[in-house]
Amino acid sequence: MTKQTIAPLPQYPEILIALDLMSATPAKFHWFLYVPDSPQTGSAAGTKLHAVTNGLQGDDKKWSYDRTEFDLSISPAVAAAAVIGRLPEGRTVDDLDMLLQKIPMSTPDMDKAREPAWTCRVWIREALRRMHANAWIVCEDVDAMEAEMWRHGKEAAAAIDADTFTMAMLHSAAHSRPV
Repeated sequence: MTKQTIAPLPQYPEILIALDLMSATPAKFHWFLYVPDSPQTGSAAGTKLHAVTNGLQGDDKKWSYDRTEFDLSISPAVAAAAVIGRLPEGRTVDDLDMLLQKIPMSTPDMDKAREPAWTCRVWIREALRRMHANAWIVCEDVDAMEAEMWRHGKEAAAAIDADTFTMAMLHSAAHSRPV
């Protein structure tokens, strides 16, 4: 039996930002969105929506959008997550996928002064803006939502460093909510 790695378990139709630990010192994460599957599917998994690289470094690094089936509840890398909203009535993860796959893999103009490089975190910032603008979630302050996730992630990274981490916590976002 596979060990549960997050509590409480996310529930359909929640929309989450989740952080997979890449490095505890300094704290570094892969940022992604996650929607658990509907109970009618009979699956404990869900859908991971994110920006990924081709694995190369430097100028050869290429980013692309990815949608994949994923089970956050047993992911050994998950450090923290927060519920940022819920799929609005009549909308599906397929609809959300259609919105998110249109995000260009380049730093948005409004972030150019503060972001030296394109990353999955920069993609999340733009995803939050687009989900807010298209009535998927209410997130009026992307900077505050990002800072909130950094706080959760850094707390988890410190616990991992101290060898006191038992499992990721699923938080309720303070800076994003359902429509």
